[in-house]
Amino acid sequence: MIARVFLDNDMWLIVSGLFGGLKVTLKPRNITIKASRFERSHLYNILDELKNRGHRIKQDSAELTSILVMFSEALLGRGDARWQTFFHVMSCESVVDSVINENIQQQKINIQTGLHLANLDAEFKEKVFVDNYGCSKCRKLPDAGAGYNDLSFRKVKTLYDTSHESSWLSECKYCKQHFLERFRDRIDWTGQGKDPMWMYWTPLTPEEFELMNKGEELTGDMLSFIGKRTYLECDSEDKYSWKSPKE
Repeated sequence: MIARVFLDNDMWLIVSGLFGGLKVTLKPRNITIKASRFERSHLYNILDELKNRGHRIKQDSAELTSILVMFSEALLGRGDARWQTFFHVMSCESVVDSVINENIQQQKINIQTGLHLANLDAEFKEKVFVDNYGCSKCRKLPDAGAGYNDLSFRKVKTLYDTSHESSWLSECKYCKQHFLERFRDRIDWTGQGKDPMWMYWTPLTPEEFELMNKGEELTGDMLSFIGKRTYLECDSEDKYSWKSPKE
């Protein structure tokens, strides 16, 4: 029978001796403690429970490492509250439950943190784009009553066109910044005047423009930025205003 290393990290070294003894060393303080037969038996029962739950008994197992660290910390305080809790209060099942739940929770935290960072990255990119897109001509607020030819926009591609709602890909005549240009009206069923109409121009990122320019049918995902990004509106009275996402 040869010695076996159970755990070897910056803090702890756990080694099984030639005759089955188990020694735990706290590396920073160079303290070594030999586990009693009872302590050793309790640890092996916990590891059997872990194995029965379908977890690997290998050095790279997060659950095994957690259990060995708990065992080492309890052993170092032999006789104190931590030792009493680990060796007498907690059953083998409860020890395994605690490390499994801990690792599941940590995985959830890691996933949530990753999603949060991705969201922060997307928000940062959006802010940089909104703060820097286009030029002074296409960011300028047109005068009230300005006609289409007075604007800095020109249509480059029709996405869809109906009598009451249409969309085009447009660009700034001066800097070539792309916009999603939209038109809609509301039918005046009273017959007392012309149908009120609205126009909207929303700046597009290069990726959004390329996606829409492929000629595929527009989907909700492709238009998810609408209402979430500053846009120019021409209302039914031919008044222009820049609208924030909250308006």
